[in-house]
Amino acid sequence: MLPVSQHIGAPAKPIVQKGDHVKRGDRVAEAGGFVSAHIHTPISGTVVKIDTARTPQGMPVEAIYIPKATTPTAKRMQPQWQTLHLNAPMPK
Repeated sequence: MLPVSQHIGAPAKPIVQKGDHVKRGDRVAEAGGFVSAHIHTPISGTVVKIDTARTPQGMPVEAIYIPKATTPTAKRMQPQWQTLHLNAPMPK
């Protein structure tokens, strides 16, 4: 669930619809005013609904619902082991 109002500024405006397939990192809502921000999805999946949700403070806000896809569609970043410092301490 991605609320389109994530700060004190204007809420973003959804640019996806129910049934749209999105990939991790895709923009799903555009800034809705001077003090606003675009919203990008952190997961891949299909938009199942755009509906009202409650913030942790109890305020109703518009939200985009995207359940996680069963198969990843975005490539994961692999660590570049060659660039690590040879004398760096090992994690415990």
